[in-house]
Amino acid sequence: RIIVIKEILDFVAKVYAARGKRLETVEIYEAVTPLLRERTENTMKSFFEELRAEGEARGEARGKQDMVLAALRKKFANVPQYIETAIRRMSDPIALESLIGDVIVSQTLDEFATALR
Repeated sequence: RIIVIKEILDFVAKVYAARGKRLETVEIYEAVTPLLRERTENTMKSFFEELRAEGEARGEARGKQDMVLAALRKKFANVPQYIETAIRRMSDPIALESLIGDVIVSQTLDEFATALR
């Protein structure tokens, strides 16, 4: 950020020098403030958009994890902790969706655990 501010100030100083004027502190502030405000707003907007997207992805993964675990509990009643932990560590929605099919075709928890690897 410091580099960006320096580049802006250098640019403003060059513009004033080209016009044969001396740059005063108040003029620097007035010239730079709108640029910094716009850049800060854009940066914050991007940051919050990324944060929202990450939250949505985590929520989608969590929902699919819950579906896999619910299907396992429905079919096998008790799900060992190591299987639940392995599923909770997964975040790829496509891989999690494919586990639903593995739940359906697995005859035992061991068979499912093999597919989980």
